[in-house]
Amino acid sequence: LTPRVAAVLPGAHLRRLDHDPGFGPAANEAIEAIEGAAFFLLCHDDVVLDPGAVQAMVEEAFRSNAGIVGPKIVDWNDPDVLVQVGMGADKFGVPSPLVDRGELDQEQHDAVRDVFFVPGAATLVRADLFASLGGFDPGIDLLGEDLDLCWRAHTVGARVLVAPGARVAHREALDERRDTADRRRLTYEHRLRTMLTNYGRFHRLRVVPQALVLAVVEAISSLVLGRVRHARDVVGAWTTNLGQLGDIRARRKQVAAARIVKDAEVRGLQVRGSASVSAFFRGQFGANDDRLAGMAGAGRDLANSLRAPTARLSLAAWIVVLLVLVVGSRDLLTAPIPAIGELVPFSSSPLDLFRQWFSGYHSAGLGSDAANPTAFGFLGTAGLVFFGAMGQLRRVLVLGMLPLGVLGMWRLARPIGSRRSRVVALALYAAVPLAANSIAGARWSGLVLYALAPWIVNQLARSSRLAPFGPVGDDAGPGVTERPVMQRIVILGLLTALGTMVVPFTLAVMVGTAVALALGGVIVGQFRGIGRMLLVAVGAGLVTFVLHLPWSLDFLTPRWTALAGTEAVPAPNLDLGQILRFATGPVGSSVLAFAFLGAGALALLIGRRWRLAWAARGWMLALAGWALVFAASKGYLVGYLPAPEVLLAPGAVGLALAAAMGMAAFEVDLPDYHFGWRQVASLLAGAALLVALVPVLGASTDGRWGLPGGDYDQFLDRLASPSESFRSLWIGHEATLPGTPWPLDPSSSPSVVPASSPPSHLAYLTTTGRTADVDNLWPGRQDGATANLRAAILLAQAGETDHLGALLAPMGIQFIVVPARDAPPPYENADQTDVRGVLDVLAGQLDLAEEDMPAGITVYRNAAWGPVTARLPREPMLPTGPVPGEDQGIPGLAGAPDALPTVNGYANASGPIPDPAVVYVGAAASDRWQLTVNGAPQQRADALGWANQYTVDSTGQAQLRYQTPRSRYAWLAAISLLWLLSFAYIWQTRVRKESERDRDEVREAHDL
Repeated sequence: LTPRVAAVLPGAHLRRLDHDPGFGPAANEAIEAIEGAAFFLLCHDDVVLDPGAVQAMVEEAFRSNAGIVGPKIVDWNDPDVLVQVGMGADKFGVPSPLVDRGELDQEQHDAVRDVFFVPGAATLVRADLFASLGGFDPGIDLLGEDLDLCWRAHTVGARVLVAPGARVAHREALDERRDTADRRRLTYEHRLRTMLTNYGRFHRLRVVPQALVLAVVEAISSLVLGRVRHARDVVGAWTTNLGQLGDIRARRKQVAAARIVKDAEVRGLQVRGSASVSAFFRGQFGANDDRLAGMAGAGRDLANSLRAPTARLSLAAWIVVLLVLVVGSRDLLTAPIPAIGELVPFSSSPLDLFRQWFSGYHSAGLGSDAANPTAFGFLGTAGLVFFGAMGQLRRVLVLGMLPLGVLGMWRLARPIGSRRSRVVALALYAAVPLAANSIAGARWSGLVLYALAPWIVNQLARSSRLAPFGPVGDDAGPGVTERPVMQRIVILGLLTALGTMVVPFTLAVMVGTAVALALGGVIVGQFRGIGRMLLVAVGAGLVTFVLHLPWSLDFLTPRWTALAGTEAVPAPNLDLGQILRFATGPVGSSVLAFAFLGAGALALLIGRRWRLAWAARGWMLALAGWALVFAASKGYLVGYLPAPEVLLAPGAVGLALAAAMGMAAFEVDLPDYHFGWRQVASLLAGAALLVALVPVLGASTDGRWGLPGGDYDQFLDRLASPSESFRSLWIGHEATLPGTPWPLDPSSSPSVVPASSPPSHLAYLTTTGRTADVDNLWPGRQDGATANLRAAILLAQAGETDHLGALLAPMGIQFIVVPARDAPPPYENADQTDVRGVLDVLAGQLDLAEEDMPAGITVYRNAAWGPVTARLPREPMLPTGPVPGEDQGIPGLAGAPDALPTVNGYANASGPIPDPAVVYVGAAASDRWQLTVNGAPQQRADALGWANQYTVDSTGQAQLRYQTPRSRYAWLAAISLLWLLSFAYIWQTRVRKESERDRDEVREAHDL
């Protein structure tokens, strides 16, 4: 099977080399050692090659002045069957066969003709041409070396033709040593390398983007059909070649130096259009060459699969679902996503996010010595991948959750073994209004859980090893992979850790999902698999905890705040009907949405064995989510829970899974029953599924899923300020505040708050500057210095001060923002919350002045404000301990100059000190704040019991920076390594033998 090289000396004498170098650099070296050869014969040793065939090729080379000549290749076992008579190729290098597989040889292809390339089974190359081309590409040692060599021959004006008088029998035995996936991987990589190497600049700019689009389409199609390895090979071809750009550029220069023929003329020798697309629709993908058999076989499997009626149903379902998602999101895809609720903008630079992640200072509220969320590191890394286009990254991470969720549901239903079941699961999960309502309510957390919940349930189901997700109790479903427990733990841990970046409550959702599935098994009397599933869930929780260190240490606090991500009341007051319909927003309010329940109930009525068992588990997931949201909405739970969509996402997955089991029961179990009410119930369930699709189809018509088309940022940006060193205080109901707020609840306030303060049911947060950013999504705890904000507000609410501005001035609060709706007119024309009580309190403060703003938002300017980093007179020093009441105001702060106006990075600023002064820093007191003047450190002291002050006796350039402990850098380096190792472990671990993998790929293709 080893590729061989022989030399054809003058007189057509054939001398075989003493060794078998193969193709690539070894063949180049072997050929260079031969002197006096006229031609070189390149072939495999699984061909029957007689001297007469060699003589025929040599004679045709002289007669036609050809540079490369190939023979007619026939079948090893039946010489009357053609295998190849030369090959064509399209502009992407995809082979296009010139004969049909199995075509009989009736001399219909016996004319000598030019072709784009001849397969390497037997190829005659002129020696001087081989030398001028520089031999084989060293980066292509097998699969594709023939296409590359012939392509380069065309660029120098050499003819490539077939001499049918030379007849060669080919055994096509490469599959005996190369598995299908490996051949496919090499084929994709080498084909792309050939295209990147042999095109000139103009054609690269024109063809490479087209090839990228086709690759994306092929990868998505493969994922849809469950061919994950195929999709991985398509994507891997691009990543591999990107890593070899230096070598590719060097080869490209060699090709350009020898080029005689322009790309346009070479292009005329290629087939028009895309050979892969044309062959896909003909069902004749790929060539008959043994080295392309892996790619061709995969394409034929794909084409053959799509010929089946159920496959066409799957394709139609996916087209409809994706069309609805695109139409429903069309305005969000083309216009900026407004900064509303949790859809806050990201930082303008990924480097800013990295600096914040590295820092041991958390800027939320009035700041604190605390670890920053892992999400800052993830978003910074993703921002680099997007080349700093943070707006596009935000769009992908918001809208990309929709297709990710439905794809996860498609994968979850795969082991059931029925395409109709998968279509039902896909349609129902896409129609559940959770994603639409998450967008309408600007709740990114709900979108993230909608995307991840199917993948989490999938891993938990497979960890149970219960049929159809494993062999216990019955045969495993198609495509089920038997993985060790540790692999399941790591995979589920990574999934949960990714969700925890945005929604810390994901960890609790994952564990709760495992418990609900276990309870569902207990109800149906199936106890097997419960221990394994719970073990995987607990192990995954530990993996998640470790991957988020040191930030995850906040999860150990006795309160739910750090885990839930918020202390504010998150859920609207939903009634039971709204909860059952998943109507957490404007979508699903119609009674038609109740049809979801009917679609999911069929398996409970007619299902048997594992179909009934998993339907019961799915319903337990739904019941658990409904119960939690109902209890939270009625105030029955102690503590607070995240947005309702976060809790309902696993329930939506459970309901879709139950509906899929219902379709499987309809196909398998229903024929065993006599005609009666079960058949009627099946028809009603099908009708219910169709009815359930109506609300989401209607919601997609506005192109925004109900999200307002604008925000207040453009109005807030107009607010003038003498310095950018300030904060804004936002007060209102949680539904209208950006980011994640804290509750304004006197029952949990510090002791300085009067006990007589009435409950407010309001929330608050601070922003650095005028508007919110991604930092406001994870505010952390509100104790420490930040508690003074709430204390000041509650004092004003209790009527114990009319100088709230003076109380807030040391905290750097220049503006107080009170929104009554989440967007200005005309996007929102009615107030969503009643904030008149707050406005009455603010109107009674003597040092606050109202700004001119559009309807729906009220802004007060603090007349007593001074910069966060203020330069104050040298004497007197500020009090070091807490000062009660209105005496917390700082004399001379109003109108004070900014001591450090230049921002040099996160928690780093500088500025000139012209005279001795007191530099006041309105951030949480910490010895890690260091102020230097001309490089000399200044003595720090507490101010007002929570801030910082520095007495500066000298003049010069001042620099303020937060000194992050070195231990944090060690933490982050170790955790980053753990993330990489976890992904590498999952990527590289083999879970099945090659033969078992090939068998499963065949089963997947035919949807057994």
